[in-house]
Amino acid sequence: MDVRSAAQGSSEQLLAALVLEPRRIDEPVAPLPLGLLRSEGVDLSMHHALGRVDCSGRVSARGLLSELAWKRGDAISARAQEDRVVLARTSTGTHFCRGNGFLAIPLNARQAARIEKGDTVLLSAAPRHDLIIVHSRAALDAMVLADIRHWVGRL
Repeated sequence: MDVRSAAQGSSEQLLAALVLEPRRIDEPVAPLPLGLLRSEGVDLSMHHALGRVDCSGRVSARGLLSELAWKRGDAISARAQEDRVVLARTSTGTHFCRGNGFLAIPLNARQAARIEKGDTVLLSAAPRHDLIIVHSRAALDAMVLADIRHWVGRL
């Protein structure tokens, strides 16, 4: 088997796993099990936004920065963890809030989390913890694929 046919076979298997079987029109439709969507202990103070990383590593985040009350000159610590970057306001941070409505993701953290210019990222602000988690494209894909795997065949 050559490389091209192997790749095509892999693509077909992936699509087959993701495609739902068609439903007959006269077949009854079961309601969604919405009770399964609720989670105990959910922190309703969380705020989320999608943004695109510009060529300088900045993401528009005016609303989230406002929710956290981060202002110009606040010291920010950054840590990359796999496919995410955690930014927190700390007294010992080596990065600073610019106060212009943009969140600057430090280069070393972007590189470690494999976040590149032009990527769409999910920003999750946790006011109770005074931090923002920047979820990379890979993290978003993993979250969505986990949901797809969970729901395929259950609807």
